[in-house]
Amino acid sequence: MSKSTCKKETEQAPIRSAQAKEKQQVVTLPITNPNAAGIDIGDKMHAVAVGPDKDPSPVRKFGTFTCDLKAIISWLKQCEVTSVAMESTGVYWKPLCAMLLEHGFDVWLVNAKQLKNVSGKKTDMSDAAWIQKMHSCGVLPRSFLLDDLTETVRSIVRQRRALIQDANRCTQRIQKNLELMNIKIHTVINDIMGKTGKAILEAILKGERKAENFIPLIDGRIKASHEDILKSLKATGAVNVYL
Repeated sequence: MSKSTCKKETEQAPIRSAQAKEKQQVVTLPITNPNAAGIDIGDKMHAVAVGPDKDPSPVRKFGTFTCDLKAIISWLKQCEVTSVAMESTGVYWKPLCAMLLEHGFDVWLVNAKQLKNVSGKKTDMSDAAWIQKMHSCGVLPRSFLLDDLTETVRSIVRQRRALIQDANRCTQRIQKNLELMNIKIHTVINDIMGKTGKAILEAILKGERKAENFIPLIDGRIKASHEDILKSLKATGAVNVYL
């Protein structure tokens, strides 16, 4: 090995050593919220973490029954926690969040996608500790939390939309079964779930099978002729199979 090569390696050695030390340095963030707690939300278990100085066992597991939620609140009060960060996992967070707000805690709802844990084996306990650490350093983004009135209105609107969608699916299934029996009444009236359509369906369910007996059920506002209605109500003989 030449002297010039040895000289170059000697000069590069301190640089590599300095880079290695720089990589090994751990970036520490200042604690801005010492009374913070972190909760990893689950269906059957909640992992709750407080600061290491708050309790000899700073990370604990709790169930999800109402008595368990009360135990979480009791422990957090015992640890003098004032602010709690939790993941917005499904709807599992809502009962605990409501109880925490009721007892005066400052609740931070955090999107789970925005939480990046350290590398290595991932557990609920480590996630809770990570959430608590990030929350105590004040680096977690806070999601918008609806007030009670807005939450109630949104629930009503969503329930109404779900009921409408369910009703549409039921109507589609009824039309499909009528089509399988070749009953074409839904093609000659505008709404199978209207007054005339419901009357015909109820009569079919009660056992009526003669098309002529459905004529008195036709509302006067129906524009289709009685002849077309009679043709549309004549099935292929498989009515009993689908009804």
